[in-house]
Amino acid sequence: LKDYNLRERLEELAEAGITSFKIEGRLKNESYVRNVVRDYSIALDEIVRKRPQEYERGSFGKVTGGFSPDTSKTFNRGYTELYLDGKKGRWASMDAAKSMGEEIGEVISLNRDKSSVGLKMKRGGIVLNNGDGFSFVAKDGSVAGFRGDVCNGNTIRCKAVPSLFQGARIFRNINAAFEKEIERRSLQDLVSQVLVPTEKVYRIRDGKRICTERLFYPGYVLIEAELTGELQYIIRNEVPHMSGFLTEKRDVVRGDGKAQEEKLPIPLRDDEVRRILGEQDEIAGTEAETVVDYQAGDAVKITDGPFTGFDGTVEEIVEDRSKLKVMVMIFGRKTLLELNFTQVTKE
Repeated sequence: LKDYNLRERLEELAEAGITSFKIEGRLKNESYVRNVVRDYSIALDEIVRKRPQEYERGSFGKVTGGFSPDTSKTFNRGYTELYLDGKKGRWASMDAAKSMGEEIGEVISLNRDKSSVGLKMKRGGIVLNNGDGFSFVAKDGSVAGFRGDVCNGNTIRCKAVPSLFQGARIFRNINAAFEKEIERRSLQDLVSQVLVPTEKVYRIRDGKRICTERLFYPGYVLIEAELTGELQYIIRNEVPHMSGFLTEKRDVVRGDGKAQEEKLPIPLRDDEVRRILGEQDEIAGTEAETVVDYQAGDAVKITDGPFTGFDGTVEEIVEDRSKLKVMVMIFGRKTLLELNFTQVTKE
C-alpha cells in the first residue's frame, strides 16, 4: 500500500469535526517522521491563522525556524487518500513495496559498463547531490536501485547498474542533502544560547571618535548546549575557525570495563557563568572605553580650532580628560597646547 496522506484535506477534516490527527510512523525512519510531522504542523498553523475564531491549537507554544518540509524527499512508497471521497483511488504501489521516491528524470545516455548516467530532468530546479539514492523499474518489472557516488549537473557516476537502460524513468528515494538538512536543523534544539562577550570602545582615528567592539575573551565563544557526540563533532569539524573545546583529562570506562584516559570538554561552573554574564551586564550599563591611538613623540597635525594647520609633537596624553598636550612652533617659539583627541590627526 502507498502511504496515507491527507495533508491537503486537513481543513475539510477540521470542518467535519476532526480535532486530532495521527501521523503514521510505524516502520518509518526518523527523517520521515520529522518531515511529515513538520509538514502537517505548518498546515495546521495556517488553518488556525486563517480562521482564528473557529480553531486554535490544543497545545501551548509556537515552533519557528527549522527546515522546510517536503514529503516527496524522504523515503516513502508514494501517497494516497484511499476512499476519502467514496472513490477508489490509486492506493497500491504495484511495482514494489519499496520507496520509489520523487521522479526526477529519464535516462538519455549510458556509458558501456553503465556506471555513468546522463539524465533529462523532468523539471527545472532539481539539484542532485553526492550520496543520493535512485530507483527505477527494470525491463523485467522489478524495482532496482543504486547510489549516486558523484553527481554533477544531470550526470550521475555510480557502480555499474546492469539492468539500467536508456529511457528508464529515474526516481530519487534518498535525498542526501535534504536528510542532512533535517538532521542539522534538529540539532538547534540542543543549543539554547551562543555568547561572544564583547565591550564597546572608542578609537581616535584621523581625528574622529569611532565606536567599535572589542572581544572581552579573545579566541573564545561560549555556548549553552546539550553537548551530544554529534554536536561535538559538528562544532569541532564543520564550524569555521573553531579548533575545539577547553578540555581536561578524565578516565572513561569502555564497554569492556577498561578505563581509558581521554580529553573531554569541561563545562563552566555556575559561578563562572554568573560572573561572565554579570560582567556583560555591567559593561552594557557603562560608557564605552576610549582607546587612544597616540603616544608621546607622535607627529600630529592640528585639524580643528584656532591653530588648524599647525604641525606639532605629542608631549603628554591626559586620558581621563581625553586631552593631548601638543608642542607646536608659533612665531618661532615652542608653545604647549592642550587639545582634544578629535582636534588632531597623525602625520
